[in-house]
Amino acid sequence: MVRQGWKSVTQVSARELVSRRYYPLFLASVFVASLLAAMLTTAAAEQTEEAIARRYRQPVFPAARPLVGWLAQREGRSA
Repeated sequence: MVRQGWKSVTQVSARELVSRRYYPLFLASVFVASLLAAMLTTAAAEQTEEAIARRYRQPVFPAARPLVGWLAQREGRSA
């Protein structure tokens, strides 16, 4: 019983020590990896909101309409 108590105390204190030290670094690395993935990938034409809506014969998702219009304007085409 005493051994289990010491084991629990040790685990909790070790977890606190590790999480305080490495958790912010982990969050920063996830953020940087997400940014790099977004910057280094190109959009697949068949996976755009317009192409998906056209494929299923549905209107473009209402929340995505401003973004679709902005991207079309930026690329010099009509939305």
